[in-house]
Amino acid sequence: MLSDPQFKADVERIISQEEIQLDRSWFPGKSVVDAGCGGGRWSYGLAKLGAKVTAVDINRSAIEATRKALNELGAQANFVNSELETVSEKLPKESFDLVWSWGVLHHCHSFSGALKSVASLVKPGGLIHLYLYGRESIPLKDDVDLFKERMRYNYLPSDEARYAFLEEKAAIHGLDVHHVHDIYAPLINRRLTFDEIKGMLENLGFTHVERMISHSEVWVQAVKGDNVEQYAKYRLPKPKAPYWFQRDSGVT
Repeated sequence: MLSDPQFKADVERIISQEEIQLDRSWFPGKSVVDAGCGGGRWSYGLAKLGAKVTAVDINRSAIEATRKALNELGAQANFVNSELETVSEKLPKESFDLVWSWGVLHHCHSFSGALKSVASLVKPGGLIHLYLYGRESIPLKDDVDLFKERMRYNYLPSDEARYAFLEEKAAIHGLDVHHVHDIYAPLINRRLTFDEIKGMLENLGFTHVERMISHSEVWVQAVKGDNVEQYAKYRLPKPKAPYWFQRDSGVT
């Protein structure tokens, strides 16, 4: 989060070297959609890299948090309050060099609808970059048990009771409350395989579908159409573990 000074200082490198894996000279002037901007951490980093950011989120509070983060930079940006399933009705299709959606699509009511909508925003030759929960990260039985705990959390009678629940789980798992909130708060938490995502993206006109980080979760990037060669001069070596999200976090 941007409240973490170490992450905030490093976010440009994280996006360029570990996530997108393109030299930072690629980013200036590129049009980018942050599809599910949340607190603005990725919009902030993309703007610092020189991209022209359009931040999208279903929650107005997220839009305002992202606006505040970008105001700190003096960066110009567009803000769209929308669910991802219908964002293509609010933005011009095939207009963006990069659609970035990190940890959001698996929470949408319609995963396929949201993916189709955000994918339609990518211009020919542009990139889509997604982080999604991986099916191999957790056995199905444990996933079902976790869903029951999510139900229990979401139906607790007060904010105080929910925070106490998170504190208890944080102590058990050795995580901070923010990480635990991300685990238990969303009721919709799909888990997918890389092959499933690859097939969906190919059906939407994407090629060179690549798993970007070797992990049980799924980081995937793809090019719309066949113009892959344009990225060759910017491409960076793949990072090696421990990745940015594993360092000093206890998260594996």
